[in-house]
Amino acid sequence: MTEAKKMAALLQTDTTTEASPNHTVTPTKEADVLRALYLNSLNRFEAERIGDHCLNTTVSILRKKGIVILDEWEKVPSRGVRGQTNVKRYWVAPEPKSLDRARYLLGMARHGE
Repeated sequence: MTEAKKMAALLQTDTTTEASPNHTVTPTKEADVLRALYLNSLNRFEAERIGDHCLNTTVSILRKKGIVILDEWEKVPSRGVRGQTNVKRYWVAPEPKSLDRARYLLGMARHGE
């Protein structure tokens, strides 16, 4: 599956959770970003589509909450003179401790998702 298709599927995921029969909880921006990083990866332009306008700051907040988030530079197309720009792509480290911490913060069951 291409990155674009993965992102489209992620954006169509219903992220509201039912707290009680009459009340639903809408996740925070941090939760939406964490879910995206847990399921896939994001760069700053993809994060805009889920409402995060400063991904590096959100990543910093999540790292302070104990989640190991890896990153690497990538080039993406732009309209500038060079035709491309450098951005960082972020994702949750595929190590048990970090994945468990992400699941805990997202309120996911151990065998969920």
